[in-house]
Amino acid sequence: MEIPGLSRLSPGSLSIGSKLVLIYVFGIFAPLLLANGLVLRSVSRDTILQERIFLQASVENIAANVTREFEPVLIAAEFVYADRLIYRLLATEFDSFQHFVELHRDQLMPALAKYVSVFPSVKRMLIYTENPIPRVSEGYLSLNRHTRAAHWYARLGESRPGIIALVHTDTDPRLVIEEQSVLSVFRELDNPVSAGGSRLVLRVDVNLPLIQRGLASSEIVGAVEVVDSAGTTVVSRSSGAPEASVYRFDRPLAPIAALSGWRIRGAIAPAAPIAPWSVRWTRLLVVSGLSLAASSLFILVLSRSVTSRLRSLSRHMRKVEREDFSPLNLGTQTNDELGHLIEDFNLMARKIDALINSGYKLEIERQQLLLARRQAELGALQSQVNPHFLYNVLESIRMRSHIKGEQETAAVVKKLSRAFRRITSWESDLVTLGEEIAFTREYLEIQQYRFGTKLQVYIDIDADAAACLIPKMTIQGLVENACIHGIEQKPGSGRVVVTANRDRDAVQVRVQDDGIGCNTTSALEAHREEHGRNGHVGLSNIRRRLAYHYGSDFNFAFESSPGEGTTVTITIAPGRATAKDPAVEDA
Repeated sequence: MEIPGLSRLSPGSLSIGSKLVLIYVFGIFAPLLLANGLVLRSVSRDTILQERIFLQASVENIAANVTREFEPVLIAAEFVYADRLIYRLLATEFDSFQHFVELHRDQLMPALAKYVSVFPSVKRMLIYTENPIPRVSEGYLSLNRHTRAAHWYARLGESRPGIIALVHTDTDPRLVIEEQSVLSVFRELDNPVSAGGSRLVLRVDVNLPLIQRGLASSEIVGAVEVVDSAGTTVVSRSSGAPEASVYRFDRPLAPIAALSGWRIRGAIAPAAPIAPWSVRWTRLLVVSGLSLAASSLFILVLSRSVTSRLRSLSRHMRKVEREDFSPLNLGTQTNDELGHLIEDFNLMARKIDALINSGYKLEIERQQLLLARRQAELGALQSQVNPHFLYNVLESIRMRSHIKGEQETAAVVKKLSRAFRRITSWESDLVTLGEEIAFTREYLEIQQYRFGTKLQVYIDIDADAAACLIPKMTIQGLVENACIHGIEQKPGSGRVVVTANRDRDAVQVRVQDDGIGCNTTSALEAHREEHGRNGHVGLSNIRRRLAYHYGSDFNFAFESSPGEGTTVTITIAPGRATAKDPAVEDA
């Protein structure tokens, strides 16, 4: 069973232009758009993965930088841990404080100062000792109650490696006036090779600005901080707020005993992050749109070079149906298959035109005119159902109207009777222009009776043109078209103007109305039938009869504009306005 409307969607029912559009959309546009989307998605996924790897590497790099800045402190601590001179001097039993001062000046102080000067990360070095002599001296302090009560002291005792690094609050009045936070490395000086019986603790204060330098990075934005084992922030850095692709991390700082429990954490993003998915899609659409627009324009130009010529060829073939064999001229010569087809069509049209003009065209025109005349006569005969009876009926109606005092009706019926008698009698095909105008005037009076004040008539005939011959019912047919197709459908009143004049033996007849008008092309198409569909003689019939009587020595001009009216002008060349009636010649 055939589905209604499905046949219009079959490939054979689509125009070539539609087929080219479908090929472009489903064969080029859609696959390109899909491929671009898949490529963008794959590239975006890889980009996000590479961004995550980059951020992880950035965190590793920051941790390595902080550790690298911290390593000199640990190395300095190890040097002191291995320095036997310090162990030996601090194990000495001093005879007096003066003895300690001299030893401190000459040996103890230089022993620590050399490490502070060599390692920039080291801010200060202190050694706590149980020896009571060095109560308060530069670089050496005795272990008193303040020291043993400090948080770091207890943490150092719990540390198995004997070394810790942490941020602590220094409250020792021997070192500070007010409490302050300090980052220090504490190391038990218990080298089994050199240690004596008393307890020694090394304290290395760290130069924080150098450690802070390890957090610097121009390739990321966000917040990063390093915390010690107690969760206290050691150093931190914040540079802008990450807008997208935030990478959050919290991991150990380094596998070093002194930094056990230290962590680096934060939330960072690339300084130049990749665009969001919506932005990337927008860019894809813009780029795809531009590329597809360029390709579409190129394909459109190529397709139009085919479809435009095919449409022109199709229109010209319809002209051939109307016996117009003029060649198809597109202005440019093409050498493709379609160009060869157009050349073959022009050759065929020229041959057909030559064949018709050589023997058939004149005979065909004569036969068509005779046929049109016979059909007009037949129509008149068909309307003569007992014409005398109709004459008598019309005369009875006229007399009855006259008796009743309806003079206007009686006059119209009289005109109608004369018009009917003239139509049913076709003795000659040619009549004088005066006779045709008289008949047309009576016809217009009948129409005025019908339309009333809606129809206004103006007739102006040059006296020199009244004797000219013209095919019968030519002007009446034009006036009838003006009344029915122009004035009747117009809101309000309308006007029909008939003029005729003679200039240098040439006769010009013009029928003009201010009716609704129409498109000139569509009007000519509508009047190409032998007779109008409503029974009136069509424009094509009038032109054919004029052509039969006057050949090419006449001009038929049709001008019309929607809303402005219609003008039909017939011009008969000098010397041809006295043509004889072929019916008489045939007889």
